[in-house]
Amino acid sequence: MNKTEFQAMKGSVSMRLDEKGVFKRLEDEMASMATRIPSLEKKTRLVMKRCGVYGIEKGDDSGPAFTACLSTNTMFKGGEKLFFDEVLTNDGDGFDPYTGEFTVPVSGKYMISVTIRAQFHKQVSAEIICNDKIVGKIMAGYGAIDKATSSMTVAVEARRYDVIYVKQMAGKVGEYHGNGCTTFSCSLFD
Repeated sequence: MNKTEFQAMKGSVSMRLDEKGVFKRLEDEMASMATRIPSLEKKTRLVMKRCGVYGIEKGDDSGPAFTACLSTNTMFKGGEKLFFDEVLTNDGDGFDPYTGEFTVPVSGKYMISVTIRAQFHKQVSAEIICNDKIVGKIMAGYGAIDKATSSMTVAVEARRYDVIYVKQMAGKVGEYHGNGCTTFSCSLFD
């Protein structure tokens, strides 16, 4: 091998080593992006939630909705909010099981549905509240009726940050049947 051939081979090897460096740098940048993309997606979802934009990531425009229920038999005092501890769905994250409240994330018409079931031979009576205004009353059970159940659905015009919840009627104690038999749902429909 003469000097010219050696220089040509050396240049070719050097060029390949430089290409490996470029490829390594590109590979490192791609790995960095792969870790940053989920973080950006999470931040985008938070911004969408704060702005009241829904359905984009799922390809629909269904909006906020939730369904929650009582997992165990529970007694509530008169005027006390019902805490629905088992959340089945919470699209838009508007329902808080620790307060029993649904905070409206975007203005519109909402369908509210409540089903209550009294414990054995008991009576329960609840009120559906939107911004401290009663929008519905529901009762179940009386005397010898075993596991009496009642349901009510109401539609309300709600504005962003309005609060919707269910409470036991004042002056009465309510012994509610759990196991998913007492439920609270709400969804944006227009």
